[in-house]
Amino acid sequence: MVDERSAAYFALGQSLASKKPTVLLCTSGTAALNYAPAIAEAFYQQVPLLIITADRPPEWIGQMDNQAIQQNRILKTI
Repeated sequence: MVDERSAAYFALGQSLASKKPTVLLCTSGTAALNYAPAIAEAFYQQVPLLIITADRPPEWIGQMDNQAIQQNRILKTI
């Protein structure tokens, strides 16, 4: 996929077509946040998605490192 947002909508379409969960896998931080619009849509349509993200070591958080944002439970509120 071109980017995470496109990948998430593609996964949503796959789950709608197959009636089975589709797995989304990405790196940490803002990459995971780019999934949010499609995840919200999947939630309200009751479409199963499995989201897997990486995370940086805790000591990197808040140190201005790339993709090192606080992401504990980052998608919980969706």
